[in-house]
Amino acid sequence: AGTNDRNGWISRDNGMTWLEMPDRSIRAVSPTNGDIVYAFTYPAGMTDRSVLWRSENRAISWIRQGETPFRNPVEVDIDPQDPNKLYVSTGNDLYVWNGTGWTRLNIDIPVERFGTRDWRVLNIIAVDPLRPNVIYAGVNAPGAGHRESFIYRSRDSGATWEDIAHNLGTHHLVKGLAVNPHNGDVHASFSHGNYVLSP
Repeated sequence: AGTNDRNGWISRDNGMTWLEMPDRSIRAVSPTNGDIVYAFTYPAGMTDRSVLWRSENRAISWIRQGETPFRNPVEVDIDPQDPNKLYVSTGNDLYVWNGTGWTRLNIDIPVERFGTRDWRVLNIIAVDPLRPNVIYAGVNAPGAGHRESFIYRSRDSGATWEDIAHNLGTHHLVKGLAVNPHNGDVHASFSHGNYVLSP
């Protein structure tokens, strides 16, 4: 588990007890291989970058993957069929880690203006376990208000995106996204209720 204070916690007895891992923010566990865990650290003096770490033995030991081109990851998800591939939202941007390097995707989700600032924060991302080229994203403007468009889908690994609000209307905040690994249904939670979208 990761926490807001950038420490990590691990349980080896099904959650009965937890061991703290200082300065190791655990952000993702492979859905197909629970031995693979990813975490970030934030060295002092490094103001615009962080460091990615990978464990292949359930956080017993760690392998340094290198520095990232961003400081604070907002949301992290692992390709369900390729544990070497990470999707990381850093706010307005989305990066992909392929096991050796980072690529910044030129996402075509529009920004929306609140006051004097443009907002397009991908606060939640979820990769389809059956079709890993399909990615869902919740988009918000933290502290500024609710965006008019707020939930998107990519069918080409993040290259292009489409608004899938459909009958949800406008100006909502996505609080949770999950994709059913059996049929691909998307479960989305909002402040006003829960909804399901079939692929």
